[in-house]
Amino acid sequence: MNVPTTRRRSLRNAGKKGQQHQAKQEEKKPVPMVTTRKRRGALKDLTNENDEETTRKSKKPRAVVTEKAERRRTRSVARASKDKEEDDNPPSAPITRAKAKQVKGDNHIVVPTRDPKSKSSQPDPEPPKPEKRLPLIPSRRRSCRLIKDAPIYRHPANYHPGYDYQYAGVADDIDFRDFDDPTCATDYVLDMYNTFHDKEAETCAKPYLHKQPSITHRMRAILVDWLVEVHSKFRLTPETLYLAVNLVDRFLMREELARSDLQLLGVTSLMIAAKYEEIYPLGLTDLVYICDNAYTRRDVLDMETTILNALEYQVVIHSAHRFLLRYLKAAHADKKIVQLSCMILDGALISSRLLEYLPSQLAAAAVAIARHAAGRHTWSPTLLKYARYSEEEVLPVAKAILVEKRGIDPELNSIRKKYSSSRYGCVAETILDLF
Repeated sequence: MNVPTTRRRSLRNAGKKGQQHQAKQEEKKPVPMVTTRKRRGALKDLTNENDEETTRKSKKPRAVVTEKAERRRTRSVARASKDKEEDDNPPSAPITRAKAKQVKGDNHIVVPTRDPKSKSSQPDPEPPKPEKRLPLIPSRRRSCRLIKDAPIYRHPANYHPGYDYQYAGVADDIDFRDFDDPTCATDYVLDMYNTFHDKEAETCAKPYLHKQPSITHRMRAILVDWLVEVHSKFRLTPETLYLAVNLVDRFLMREELARSDLQLLGVTSLMIAAKYEEIYPLGLTDLVYICDNAYTRRDVLDMETTILNALEYQVVIHSAHRFLLRYLKAAHADKKIVQLSCMILDGALISSRLLEYLPSQLAAAAVAIARHAAGRHTWSPTLLKYARYSEEEVLPVAKAILVEKRGIDPELNSIRKKYSSSRYGCVAETILDLF
């Protein structure tokens, strides 16, 4: 077969290029290295050398090792014998002039001689008294500082020695990490909560149902459960719910109300609370709709005037939720403890028998129950400082909350539905045991 010259030339060049490319690929292949594996010593052979000379130098003769061990054993035996000798012959007490015994003899006085081992003839000085240490108090700028006038917490009358953890350590400064955040108001937050503690008794409701002839505990529980459902549906802030329930209770403390107007009181209180707490308050049309048109717009506006006149326009309160936020920060709470505490405190709104406790006590008890359910200490030194309650004072309130929670009618399940959603971590399934 005759192949053209140009074709033969191109085939020859292609063969040469293929051979050259194959030679280059073989040159690029890594050369396998044959190495011997050697176990590396702990912090000794950092270069992993395999030279026999280096290995020979690192090994010490057995005779040298044996000699060092013998010297170490000899020193330990000598030290033990010295200690035993000192125990058998304790040093004599120093002789002072006042303790010297004077023995009458032939015109001379006999004074006992000192121990010949003593180097000085002067009596040994008295040991210095230990310096009184001042209590440690956390500081905002430093981890701790010494203050002379530091307050000392005194145990309550029902103190039990088993509750030692809350008194064992130094309280943390929970405002230190927010020192540069102006929205946290760390310079004023302590004074603010001291004021809240002092004024909370003036704005909280007391047990009142014995004064209402036509309203029972169950009726109030049904109203609060309905308010929780409406509050959750409109996605209002937690403070709105607590303020609405507080307005209902404070109004019923002062005025008698017919049974037919109880729902009107609840929806109007929710409207006032939304006006005070929310950016966009609820409209009258929505409020009338959620009542299934049982009341008119004029009825809601008239009830609003009646409530504000009865309360003398005192709308500001120190709610349990406000104390809860502070206590959760002091408890170093994680997400589960936060959600559990909110569920427990929301459930405390339904029972009218818990009105005998202050909002700060209910918030502290909710935190204690949540910490106990999460497997942590019920109380801590930081909570003891910032909550101003000890564990012994919180436990009776916590037990009362759990007892009332178990006695709630199963039909009132708004709180259970709310906290069974993934938005709140499904904490409604958590088992809360009695202490």
